[in-house]
Amino acid sequence: MKKNGIPLAHVALLFIIVGLLLLTLFFNGGNLSIPSSSVSYLDDGWIIEVEENQEIITSLPVKVEAKDNQIVSASKELTPDFKTGQSLLVRSSLQHLVVYLDGEEVYSNNLSKKHRIPIASMWNIIELPVMSHGKILTITLESPYINMAGTINPVLYGGKGDLIIYLFNTYGLQLLISIVLLIMGFAMMVLRLIFNSNESKGSELIGLFAILSSLWLLAESRMLQFLTGSQFILGSLAYIMLGLFISPLVLYIKRYVAKRFHHAYSLLFGIIIINFFYIMYAQLTGMKDFFETVITTNMIIIVASVISLFLLLFEIIKYKNKDALRLFKLLMILMVAGLFEFINFLAGNFHNTSLYILIGLVVFMSFKIVSYLRVIYHVINQSKLAQRYQILALQDQLTGSKNRMAFENDIEQLLVSNRYNQVRVVFFDLNNLKTINDNHGHPVGDEAIMKAFSIIFDSFGDLGSCYRVGGDEFACLFENTEEDIYQQRVAYFKSRVGQAMKELSYPFSMAYGSAVYDASQDQYFSDTMSRADYDMYQTKQKQKTSR
Repeated sequence: MKKNGIPLAHVALLFIIVGLLLLTLFFNGGNLSIPSSSVSYLDDGWIIEVEENQEIITSLPVKVEAKDNQIVSASKELTPDFKTGQSLLVRSSLQHLVVYLDGEEVYSNNLSKKHRIPIASMWNIIELPVMSHGKILTITLESPYINMAGTINPVLYGGKGDLIIYLFNTYGLQLLISIVLLIMGFAMMVLRLIFNSNESKGSELIGLFAILSSLWLLAESRMLQFLTGSQFILGSLAYIMLGLFISPLVLYIKRYVAKRFHHAYSLLFGIIIINFFYIMYAQLTGMKDFFETVITTNMIIIVASVISLFLLLFEIIKYKNKDALRLFKLLMILMVAGLFEFINFLAGNFHNTSLYILIGLVVFMSFKIVSYLRVIYHVINQSKLAQRYQILALQDQLTGSKNRMAFENDIEQLLVSNRYNQVRVVFFDLNNLKTINDNHGHPVGDEAIMKAFSIIFDSFGDLGSCYRVGGDEFACLFENTEEDIYQQRVAYFKSRVGQAMKELSYPFSMAYGSAVYDASQDQYFSDTMSRADYDMYQTKQKQKTSR
């Protein structure tokens, strides 16, 4: 059911969502979220030393001057809070990290230094023994990249479970939205498998764009470590996806949106793919690490995005390309999300890194999925309508039975499958139809036709298929050729006809004839039908002479 063209189910869902939001707003109550109040920052009074250079006392986080592969250490005396067993939470940003307690190593992040294995940013949870208060905690960091060598992130402490809850409370939303976007991408890929290219035009490329984007943002969410412990995946996924994710969108624009400038989009796509293979080759050969290719990759993404948007805008203005206009509007959502992301970065809110891009991508994908679903909904309706027309084309409108076309189609199927050698065909003829029409009118003639088919179907319908093949002609096809069963049904058929003759005010009778395919006398199945037709004619002649 619909109301003003909108399905009632959609209206109901909208009311439920709005209702829940209003109830939440007016009846908020207390905050019952899972607490992580026992997590504290250990940020003040750190002594920072770059190898044996001058010491400085500062708070964390901090960025000090250090060269690549130069060890930076941060030391602090532990407070009375560490009388009980506590765990530390430290994020190492593309750094090798080692933790000491009174000079004794208690933790190392064990990152491989092989050049083919990319170094990864990661969370480090360090469990300290009880009665650690008063001891000197020392954290050493070393990075092969000068941009990261002097970075020391905040240090948190608390119970191990509390620290994990803190991470989910802080970064879990990005993880959840990334997974939602990933599912949406796979859903678009499935659409392409179910429907043809006209119905799901480009959905596989939009789906691939969503999957690659979600994997990139999942790697940037700081939560990938909860899904895998592989150093290669943790250290490479963001860079690999960054180099690839825009390529399906460029290809989509070229194939399904742009009417012109196809060579320009091909060039952009080629540059993106070449750069991807370059960063893979550079990493695997030790020429350059993934991290060192980020600037080039970002420049290519920016240039490809600006050129694509400019060409789309040119087609909109110059050639009134409606497909380009629709896509441009959706891409503006991503541009606005990128602007919010930039503002968020300038504000120093690093906890929500990539959140706005994620939300923008989900909104973009939601609009694309809805547009595809509309097309598919239309196609399904058209298919249902076509099926309905097909059914009508094979159906007799007066009796509701199968018509002559259906009879011929079924005969053809029997011939193709070579099953006609086990088929009985029965022909029927309603006697005196012209007399009934002339004396009682065509409505009564139609009633006689419907009565005739009703008796035929009631007598033989469960053995096979029954048809109205002409004005007063009917037929049945069934694969049960046992003569005893057939004669039982004929007897029942005759009794029904006899009963109708007594009840009706007009002369009502039917002739019938049957034949079973016999290879000894039938070269073709048409010979079988001819014998059934002749048998019916003989019955009709007998009925005339017996009157």
